[in-house]
Amino acid sequence: MDIKVTISKAASQREAAFTVRYAVFVKEQGFVDKLDDIDATAYHAVAYDGDRAIGCGRFFGEGEVYHVGRIAVLPKYRGKGIGTLIMQEIESFSRGIGVRRLELSAQRRAKCFYDKLCYTAVSDEYLEEGYPHTAMAKNI
Repeated sequence: MDIKVTISKAASQREAAFTVRYAVFVKEQGFVDKLDDIDATAYHAVAYDGDRAIGCGRFFGEGEVYHVGRIAVLPKYRGKGIGTLIMQEIESFSRGIGVRRLELSAQRRAKCFYDKLCYTAVSDEYLEEGYPHTAMAKNI
């Protein structure tokens, strides 16, 4: 594997992220299509194995607080640290543009992943598209 993560607002980056998001959130998990108006202005982090998009995430906001979301890794690549690498790149890039706090909405199944990255629960569980989530945050 030759893994690299790039961050951009370019249309080609969004398209690569959408490919992963569709495979994970729609096909695998059964959620409604996850494309929305935020995608046009958000930064998209995409992990590539060579030329193939294998993981992604997006982040957006204003000032010192940004929201992270749509973190996904293709099944074949899970358990290899790709999600952690994506989050580390998002955090590093965010610090570089003056962000001081990242917030996210974690699916119940992913909460332990964010716990390991030092995100803290800031809400009780709530339903998002019928699935339990928890709001989490981290000062960076």
